[in-house]
Amino acid sequence: MGHDEALRATLHQPIGREAMPLIQVHLAAGRTDDQKKVLLAAITDAVQRSVGAPVDSIRVWITEFQPTEYMAGGTLLADRE
Repeated sequence: MGHDEALRATLHQPIGREAMPLIQVHLAAGRTDDQKKVLLAAITDAVQRSVGAPVDSIRVWITEFQPTEYMAGGTLLADRE
């Protein structure tokens, strides 16, 4: 068994509730509720497929921030828009 196959086999072992995946997404405000719902569902699906976690054990949430509350490379996101 190669490294990739062994990794996939390990990731898809049954897990208990104590191993519940928790995923927090930091996102600039401005997306619609529908866009956020699609994002949350896609992340849930990706976690289930990649680590084999039961869907009902996966927790995903969005923390939104205003464009004036985030800076990258010395420039506020609000100043980039």
